[in-house]
Amino acid sequence: MSGLEFDSSRQDARALAENRVFRAVSDMGRRHMLDLIRQNPGISMTTLCEFFPLSRFAVMKHLNLLDEAGLLQKKQQGRVKKLYVNAAPLERALAPWLVRFQPFQAKRQE
Repeated sequence: MSGLEFDSSRQDARALAENRVFRAVSDMGRRHMLDLIRQNPGISMTTLCEFFPLSRFAVMKHLNLLDEAGLLQKKQQGRVKKLYVNAAPLERALAPWLVRFQPFQAKRQE
C-alpha cells in the first residue's frame, strides 16, 4: 500500500463526524448555548431555555444537533436533565485544520 492510499470507510466516518461538529457550531445561537452550558455545568434544559427568546421545542432542536455532534453530555437526575459540554469532538475536528493552516498564520506586527 502506498502512502497515498487510505481506508476510505474510516476516512468517510471521520469526515462525517467533522461535518456534524462544524454544522453544530456554525450557528451563533448554538455556540451561545454551548458557552452557557460550559459556564454553568449541569444546567437544566428548563433553565437554559430562559436565556433564549425561543420555544422549548426550538431549543431542544438546537440541543439535538449539538448532541448528535457529540458536543453534549446529558445526565438524567430525577425528572431533570442536566447538560454538560464535551469539547473532545470539537478538538478532534479542529486540530487537523489548525495544523494544516499553521504555516500560513500571519506574523504579528509588533
